[in-house]
Amino acid sequence: MHILNRILVILGLLVIMVLSAVLFLAWGPFLQIFIGMLQQAYAALSAVAESNPLLRWAGGFGLTVLVWAVCIALLWLETRRPRARTITVQQIGGGHAELTVDSIISRLQYNLEQLPDIIHVWPRVHGARKGVRIDLAVETNPEVDVPAITEEIRQRTRDIMEQHMGLKLESMRVVIRHAPYPKSFFKGERAETLPHPAVSVPRVTPSPAVAPPPAVPAPVVTPPPAPVEAPSSPPGIALPAAEPPQTTPSASQANAEARVSNNRDQPPRRPWSFLRPRAEETVPATDAAEAVATEGSEGTPAAEADIASSAETPSNEVENTAR
Repeated sequence: MHILNRILVILGLLVIMVLSAVLFLAWGPFLQIFIGMLQQAYAALSAVAESNPLLRWAGGFGLTVLVWAVCIALLWLETRRPRARTITVQQIGGGHAELTVDSIISRLQYNLEQLPDIIHVWPRVHGARKGVRIDLAVETNPEVDVPAITEEIRQRTRDIMEQHMGLKLESMRVVIRHAPYPKSFFKGERAETLPHPAVSVPRVTPSPAVAPPPAVPAPVVTPPPAPVEAPSSPPGIALPAAEPPQTTPSASQANAEARVSNNRDQPPRRPWSFLRPRAEETVPATDAAEAVATEGSEGTPAAEADIASSAETPSNEVENTAR
């Protein structure tokens, strides 16, 4: 039916092209010729109808049936559901089995696309007297080894058809089409040969979790204790006198008294005592004489004032402490 549709469409388009050229360029002579042909046909039909009216009706009815039969046949061919094409399985004994062409196509397509370097496969299956003819349109990677992949396709197709499906492979045709190369920024150089710099991904160190500050409990406010009222005594009864509170000496007073006692026990300091030798040390006669002479010569009123002030110092400290 597809062939018939193509034939009808092609013929109709050719007729329309010729008629449109003649009608638009030389419409006057064309109309005259067309009108003359119609007049001759009308004269012939009128003569036949006048001579034999039955022939006129029979001819008209026959032409109508013919046109209707052609139209109904075309409508039925266009609207009917096409029968699935099948191929008889030959390698079977004691029976008859047929395999649909769609099943063969889907199986070949699935198994051949599992091969490496093959992107897509479009099989076409045709039945023949001695077996099956297969045409394969294969799309592969652009850098594939064509002889090796062609031999692998042939071997895989033959195994599927003869060993797994029971069909005899009469002939096979393979058409290989390479997929386009990826577009390159530089002319004359493929994108596969360009170096791809390694992109370093910065490491993200997670920041330590900050613990929330501890919750400070709200201060508890305790109300001041209510004053305790002294129990009222009945009239006529005398209450005992309250004892005076015992006072405890404070720490500051104790420290002051300790300082006064220490000052009393210590002997009064004498100025320039560090220049004098101790009683335990033995001083040579010459050194002792020089020290005495030096002290005698330096005994000034200022030194005496210092001695007096040092003598008065313990008493002043005692008075300040007592205050």
